[in-house]
Amino acid sequence: MSYVVTWWENAVRHNIACKDEESALQTAVTLRKRSDAYVHHSLVPIHVMTQRTHERMESLAKSNDSTLCRHGLLRVCVTCLSS
Repeated sequence: MSYVVTWWENAVRHNIACKDEESALQTAVTLRKRSDAYVHHSLVPIHVMTQRTHERMESLAKSNDSTLCRHGLLRVCVTCLSS
């Protein structure tokens, strides 16, 4: 199963596709270390999700869907999209 690591740099969201969960988690750890080293380049939040979840998130963002997640806090929640 493919995994995607997403993060923000300033106001721009980035993502990297990884072939397995282990490499995705390793990439996330590397990004968190980099984030700690450069405080003015905050990279948090960093999310690791499946390719399917990432595609669902992208389609909701492109369609400007305003549905709130079951937590009622976020428009697009990784936890809710994963289930």
